[in-house]
Amino acid sequence: MQAPDAIPDDPKPQPNPGGEPSETTDSAAAAGKVILMGASVRSAAASARRGGLRIWGIDRFGDADTRELCEEFQQISGPHQIAAALRRAKTRWPDAAVVAAGDLITPPDVEVDHALGRETQPIRSRDLWAQLAAESGCRFPTTRSIADEANSPHQHQRQSIDHDRWLEKLMTGTGGLGVRWSDPNRKPQGGMTFQQQWVAGRTYGVTFIADGTEATLLGACRTITTSFGDLPFIYAGSLGPMPLQPLTQDRLRCLGQRLVKRTGYRGLFNTDVVLSGDQPPWLLEVNPRWSASMELVEHTLAPEPSDSSPATQPSLIRWHVRAQTERLDTWVRVPDPAHSSRRFKRIVYSLRKGKLCSQAIQQWCRRLNAEDQPIRCTDIPAQTDDIAIGQPIVTLTGPLTQSTIYRGLSRQVQSLVS
Repeated sequence: MQAPDAIPDDPKPQPNPGGEPSETTDSAAAAGKVILMGASVRSAAASARRGGLRIWGIDRFGDADTRELCEEFQQISGPHQIAAALRRAKTRWPDAAVVAAGDLITPPDVEVDHALGRETQPIRSRDLWAQLAAESGCRFPTTRSIADEANSPHQHQRQSIDHDRWLEKLMTGTGGLGVRWSDPNRKPQGGMTFQQQWVAGRTYGVTFIADGTEATLLGACRTITTSFGDLPFIYAGSLGPMPLQPLTQDRLRCLGQRLVKRTGYRGLFNTDVVLSGDQPPWLLEVNPRWSASMELVEHTLAPEPSDSSPATQPSLIRWHVRAQTERLDTWVRVPDPAHSSRRFKRIVYSLRKGKLCSQAIQQWCRRLNAEDQPIRCTDIPAQTDDIAIGQPIVTLTGPLTQSTIYRGLSRQVQSLVS
């Protein structure tokens, strides 16, 4: 296929031969401490707790259940505060591993980049993604600079013809917050830096873990999106893990393996792909961090061997820490997805502007979680606050066979906005 246009300021991949572990993560494995930072770290904190780790959380929401999981917690108002929060945490817990546990976009900062590991930066390269996709039997959507397109003498005519098949994307957009349909009658909004060809199919988040030389595919979950205003692809949840066709699975394994061989990356990472039947997968992006669907994948994993860990329950965050210093083939066990229990994760968004009473929503969640049924409520707000249309209220999770109950429960939650 045609190679995508180069993206301005896209970092060039630099190999990291051997995937050498950093001193921070090496000592953290023995210390049993982890600093989690992201927009919401609740699911990662639950994983770390299952793995017997002590947790320092840094996130924007400060939900009640997140605070309960963390030994120490700092709530921040935005990315501009992440460096100071991390500095404070590292002063108190200097031997803790630092894990990006969600889609909190951080401004360039030497301390943050160093704490997250030098391997993550090369992975955030669209040039690299295009190369790996081609080498793995996958595809990468054609991408073009908005600046180049705007300077084209036929710009209006071209976009009028194909704008419904192109997306405008933020270089640092996450969770669908930076993705819009391209519109020839609208001036690109600030920060919109490139256009990408829209491709048909179902989007999946594919979870991998790597040890610097080998990558293991742990599971793939189908992504659910919703729309608010001119944002048509807001992340709303996941289903899975789902079985993949053998050829698709082989291509994705090859993709993950080539990425790790090229970069020496260690730990968890996620690839967003679009699948359609037995056609080659479309690679959209690679995220070198904990991702939203990983808690569903974790639910299907077998317990770690008792002689390698004091934890009896599987914990992907613990696996991430262990992968900094250990080989995967000694302890990672991956179940057959065809025989795994599938689950759903759905974020309940507010459909109206109003006030959300923390006491009311906490009581509702406690009643639900106390009932003898498999659906659970998480990401529970800690304080009463104003809420806007499209803001998350809570998250519901449970067996996929019970997903039809979600609609009734979500209406109950949404009715609590007054």
